Amino acid sequence: MKNVKRLLSFALVAIIFFVGFSNTMYADSDMGLGQSDEMEIREKIDNLLRERASVMLSDENISCKNVFRSQRNFMIEQRQRVEIAEFRKKLESVGETYSKARTIIDINEVKKDSDSRVSVSVKEETYLTIAETGVETGYDARHEFVFEKGINGEWNIIEDKQLDPTGLMPLYKAEEYVDPSSDIFEEIGEE
Repeated sequence: MKNVKRLLSFALVAIIFFVGFSNTMYADSDMGLGQSDEMEIREKIDNLLRERASVMLSDENISCKNVFRSQRNFMIEQRQRVEIAEFRKKLESVGETYSKARTIIDINEVKKDSDSRVSVSVKEETYLTIAETGVETGYDARHEFVFEKGINGEWNIIEDKQLDPTGLMPLYKAEEYVDPSSDIFEEIGEE
């Protein structure tokens, strides 16, 4: 009788472990993307944010190729780059220029909205080196990028939902590009 109880206890623990483990495996495999998809998405986000920051150095990337699926979001990106360039010129007029820019992205979460659509939560850290002093200054900002997989299998940026103001322009201008759903507006309202 003692052996039967021990055997049943062992079987029960094994079943609970197996059920819990298999559900975990299923959930993880359902949420993730393949490594090549993740690399493609990371590269597109990285390129967009690096090009945007490079406008603080020169006008070379002020006009960008359309990386967005919609013309509306492309026009928003263009307008933002023009405003960054205008801010750079104002800073130049008072003697502040930048010699280098670097951007680091950290993908916090990839949420699969459907088989062909994902939302990617990203933390951006961008650093600019002040040419006159060699001092590096920077900011961080949260983004939620929405991607859709095209019929050619390539991931396309649908939208960059900026959740924090960028440090590439004055705050009052940067707030215009922050998504209305951002919790930053709740924080501002509390002050």
